[in-house]
Order: sequence, then structure tokens, then C-alpha cells
Amino acid sequence: TFLRRLKRSAAMWCALLSALGSAALVVNEQTIPPACAFTLSSMSATINAQAAGADGCEARAWRIAPGKSLDRIQFNTSQSYFEGTDTLDFFAVESDGQLRSLTQHSQPFSASNPIPPVLWLTQATDEVVLVLDAPSGGSSFIMHYSCTAVSGFLLPELLDLWLAIAALIFCICCSVTLWMWCLRRRYQRRTRATESMLVLHSELMRRRAEARGELFAEEQEAERARTSSLSALPAVAYLEHRSSSQRLSMVSYHSQDELVTAEQRAGDSAEEGERRTSEEEAECCLCMEGYRDEDMVRVLPCDHYFHRECIDKWFDSTQFQTRSCPLCKRDPLAAKPAAAAAAAAA
Repeated sequence: TFLRRLKRSAAMWCALLSALGSAALVVNEQTIPPACAFTLSSMSATINAQAAGADGCEARAWRIAPGKSLDRIQFNTSQSYFEGTDTLDFFAVESDGQLRSLTQHSQPFSASNPIPPVLWLTQATDEVVLVLDAPSGGSSFIMHYSCTAVSGFLLPELLDLWLAIAALIFCICCSVTLWMWCLRRRYQRRTRATESMLVLHSELMRRRAEARGELFAEEQEAERARTSSLSALPAVAYLEHRSSSQRLSMVSYHSQDELVTAEQRAGDSAEEGERRTSEEEAECCLCMEGYRDEDMVRVLPCDHYFHRECIDKWFDSTQFQTRSCPLCKRDPLAAKPAAAAAAAAA
């Protein structure tokens, strides 16, 4: 399309230039001979029309054709004089070579309508023809014109290219916008999933903390109960405990006197003597010190006894654990089998 337009424009310019060089100019059914028609191909020049009728030409024409696409033409008039009915008119050259008056809505410049000092032609045209109709032969003017070309990117030949570039830029912008929107949606989904996982994890940790708190409270309650039970174990003076142990041994010995033989009595007497000797020489296995009569001892259900301070420290060192006797490793809070049987019999 661009090449076809370029070829058509070149052919049109060649035809116009050749016509200007060889044929007369016809304006408003008035023929201007080639000797009175001038072609100006520069972007800026001065037109000096002095004594227009001196050479026998009643009408003169100046064709401004720089060969470029023009945006506007500025005319600066330094001197103008019209006699009688002499007029100056401006025409635009159409693509088919016809002339179109640029002053069709106003009267041509004349003695009654003088040329302004500065005149701008901004209508879409690449060629302008100035026609001076001076039958009186005394009109003259001096005018300087300056053409401004259309910027390269506004040429009609490049319109298709600029439209294609604009469409490409639009597609790229739409694609980038869509890609960014999809990326944002994906980021939002990931963020929501992460937040959901964090909320779920926080809820799980809270429930675990509550469960651990409840378990710890139960363990503390059980520990307080065990501590109270251990503190409730009997604590007596060592002298009193030893006396009560001897009385219990004598009662047990006389109650079973009829059931044992002389040999058993002799053996029991020997064992009793050894026990008394061991009690007299007994010492606490925790502090490795002997018992004194005024020492307070705590008697466990397994009949083992220790200094009260020593056994209490022993139990305190095993908090939240099963307590046990230092000697037989029995749980002091467990009921004695014999006591349980006696309770059941009763």
C-alpha cells in the first residue's frame, strides 16, 4: 500500500511539473500564457510584482510547489498597491490538477480589500497558486512566503505503518496487563492459602498449649496429693519408735507361743537378739549417721524408717515421679498387702 501511494504521488508530481513547463495555466476560464506563469519550488522566496502590465500580461500567476507535504504557508506583505478593479486571489491545487479558490468565502484582495501584513494558509494543500488579475497595469506588491513542511511521522504514506505500530503497542499493553492480572490473582491465592495454613497452625498450637496446660494442671494436682500423702506418713521420735517395735515383737511372740516348737522359739530368740543389736547400731542410709533417741524418724508403710529431714529431701528430689523406699524400692503410697487383707477381713 505504501509503495503504491508513493508511485501514485510521484506520477502526479511529474505530470504537474511537466504541465506547468509546457502548458498554459487556466484560472476561472482565463488562460495565462506560460510567459506570465512562474513556478517557485523553494520553501521560502520573495515575490516582486512590479508594473504588472508593462510586459503585456494582464494576468500573472505564481505557483508555489516545493514538492513536499506542507502544513502551512506564511505570507508577509511589505508593499501592496491596487488600481481600479485589479485583484489578487489564492488558489489551491487539487490532486486532479484543478484549482480551488482559498478566498471563496471572502472577496479577493483589491483596493477595497487590501492584503494584510501577515497571512496564514493552513488548509490542507501542498501547492498554492497566486493569480494577479491587473488589466489596469498599475498594480504591484512585494510578498515573502515561507512554507512549513509536515512532520515525517504525520505523512499520509506512513499512516498504515503508524496504525500497525499502534495496534502492536495496544496488543502488548493488553498482554502485559492480562499477565500482571493473572500474576496478581496467583499471588493472592497463594497469600490466602498461606494465611489459612498460618491460622490452622495457630489454632493447632493453641489447642496443644491448652492440652499441655490441662495435663500440667492435672499433674500438679496429683503431685500436691502425693506430697500431702507423704507428709501424712507417721513421724515419731526414734526412742518411741524403737520401744513400740519391741512391744509389737513381744506381743507377736506370745500370741504364737503355742504354735511354735522349742526350736523355733530358740531361733526366734536369736533373731530377736540380732534385731535388737542391729536396732541399737542402726543408722540412716541416706545421711549415713546413726539414730539418736531424740531424732525424729518417718516410718514408711514397708516398716523402713529414716530421718524425717532425709526422707523428705529424698521425696522432694523426685517430684512428678513415682516415689519409692530407698531400701526396698516400694511405693510408700501403695497400700500394704497385709493391711489390705485385714481391712477386707474386717
